[in-house]
Amino acid sequence: MTESDDKIVSAKIKGADSIEKLKKINTAANYCYNCNRCVNVCPVAYLGIFNPRNLITDLTFLTPEEALEKNDIWKCLTCGLCSVYCPMTKDNVGVNFTKIIKDLRSLSSGFKPLQEGLLSCNHERVYSSLPKLMAEDKIKFTNKTGFLDRTGLKTTDKGEIGYFMGCVPFLTGTAPCVVGCPAGVDVQGYVSLISEGKYQESIDLIRDTNPLPYLCGRICTEQCALNCNRQYFDDPVAIRQLKRFVSDWETEHPNQSKIKPVPQTKEKVAIIGAGPGGLSAAYFLARMGYKPTIFEKGDKTGGVVRYGVPQYRLSDEALDHDVEFIKSMGVEIVLNKEFGSNFTVDDLWKGGFKSVFIAVGLYVPKTLRLEGEDLPNVDVAIDFLLDRKYGCAKNPEEFKGKTFGIIGGGAVAVDVGETAIRLGASKTDLVDILTEEVLKNVLKDLHEAEREVMEYHFETSTTNITQEPDGKLALNCYKIEWGDPETGRRPLTKIEGSEFKIVVDYIVIAIGQGLDLKPLNAATDNKLKIERGIIVVDDLTFETGIPGVFAGGDI
Repeated sequence: MTESDDKIVSAKIKGADSIEKLKKINTAANYCYNCNRCVNVCPVAYLGIFNPRNLITDLTFLTPEEALEKNDIWKCLTCGLCSVYCPMTKDNVGVNFTKIIKDLRSLSSGFKPLQEGLLSCNHERVYSSLPKLMAEDKIKFTNKTGFLDRTGLKTTDKGEIGYFMGCVPFLTGTAPCVVGCPAGVDVQGYVSLISEGKYQESIDLIRDTNPLPYLCGRICTEQCALNCNRQYFDDPVAIRQLKRFVSDWETEHPNQSKIKPVPQTKEKVAIIGAGPGGLSAAYFLARMGYKPTIFEKGDKTGGVVRYGVPQYRLSDEALDHDVEFIKSMGVEIVLNKEFGSNFTVDDLWKGGFKSVFIAVGLYVPKTLRLEGEDLPNVDVAIDFLLDRKYGCAKNPEEFKGKTFGIIGGGAVAVDVGETAIRLGASKTDLVDILTEEVLKNVLKDLHEAEREVMEYHFETSTTNITQEPDGKLALNCYKIEWGDPETGRRPLTKIEGSEFKIVVDYIVIAIGQGLDLKPLNAATDNKLKIERGIIVVDDLTFETGIPGVFAGGDI
C-alpha cells in the first residue's frame, strides 16, 4: 500500500465504498501538475471565494479530512470550466475537478467534516426538484439506485425526506440557481450563451424547461437569484433581467428558433385552463408528440396573469409572444368554453380524449373574515386589479390625494399599492405578519420613489376594520412576534400594548385566492377529492382520484 493509500484509509473514514471513492479522488488529484489553468478560468477563484488548485494540492499532500477542513467545497459552482480547460482532463478521465467535487459531496453519510459543511451551508431551502413527501413504496423505488443511501438522507415513518433536504440537489453538482428555479431552468447555461452573444440559443435553452420566457422575464419571483452564491459576496446575477433581454431580442429577430413542432402521433389530451399551468402542460405534451387541446372559459389566454397583473408590469404583447410560440408547437386553444357549464369529463371521454389535466388556477378571493370587511371602500385585491388592468391610461387620477391600507405584503399587495399610486394615491400602508427578511425578494423590486409612499408594517396583524366619524376607514392593528418552531410551525404571539390604527380612504385585502369548486364538482359529478381547498393528487404522478384525470399548478 502506498503512502497515499495510508492517508486515505483513515480511522475517520467509514465504509468500503467511501474508502474506494477517496482512493479514486486521490488518484485523479495526482494527475495535476499545477499549471493553474483551472484557477485562471474559475469565476469563484477570481472573486477569491474558492481555489480549485488549492483543493487538489491539499488532497495530494494532506489527509482528506484536513483537505476538506481547509477548503469549503460548497463554494464551487460546478460550472465545469476548470475541467474544460484542464490539459490533464480528457473524456472525463484524469483530474476532472468537477467529478472530484461531486464525489466529495456524495460522501456526506460517512464523512464527518463534510456533514458539518452541509449543515452550515447557505442552501437550507426545501427545493422543488425533489418531492418533500413521498409514500414509502416510492422512497424504496427511488432508492433502487442507492441514491438515498449515498446521501445519508433520513426518512421518517411517514416518508418525509429530511436532514439534508436543502442540500440534496448539490450532491449531484446542480448549480444553486437551477435548484432554486421551480421550473429547473438551466440558468448558468443560458446566461453563458448570452455572454457569448448566442441570444437565440439562449432563449431556446430556456424553453427546454420553461415555455414562458417573456412572462418570466418580467414578473418571475427570482427564486434563482435568492440562491445565487454571488449574493454572499456582492450581488446576485441579474438572471430575470437577462431572460427579459433575450426575449426582447427575439421580438426584434423573429422566426429564428430551432425548436420545431414534432409529429403528433400520440393520444389526445384535454387541458382545462389557459393560464401558465395549462399553457406549459400543453407545450410539453405537444413536444412529446401528444395532441393537446386547451379549453379556456374566458375570451383570452393567460388566466390571472393576463387580467390581474398590471399592464405596466406585464403587457398583453409580451404574454401573446409566449402564447403564439406555444400554439406554433401544435397546441389547439378553445376559448369561451367553461368546464362544468359547457362540458364535463364524460363529454371529453366521448370526444376521444385519453386524459385530462385540470389547471384552472385560483381566482376566488380570500378574506380574513374581519369585522368591517363589508364597509364601503373595502375591496379584495383580485377585483381591484381586474377592474384597473388598463386604468392607469383610462383614468389616471381616480384616487388623487387618497390613502390606502393594504392587508398583505406579497407581490399582489405590491401590485395593488403601485396601481393605487399610479392612479393618484398619496400614500399606501401595507400590513403583513411576515418579517422584512422573508419579504426581501418582494421589496427589492420596489423603486426608491415608491418606497417613500408605500410604507410596510412588518410583523403586524389586523383586528378589524372600523369607520371613523368623518367616513374614513380605520385598520386596527397590533404587533406580533414569532416564536420558535418547536412543533414544526412557528407560533405567533401578540405583543401587549402594541395596538395602533391606520386611518385611510380605501382598504384592499390581498392575502391570496382560493379554488372555485362549483364548476369542478359539476364537471366531475363531485368525484374529485378536495382537502383544505385544493385537489388531492398523487404526489408523484399528479393523478386525482378519477383515473385519467390529473391536476396541477396552484390547485
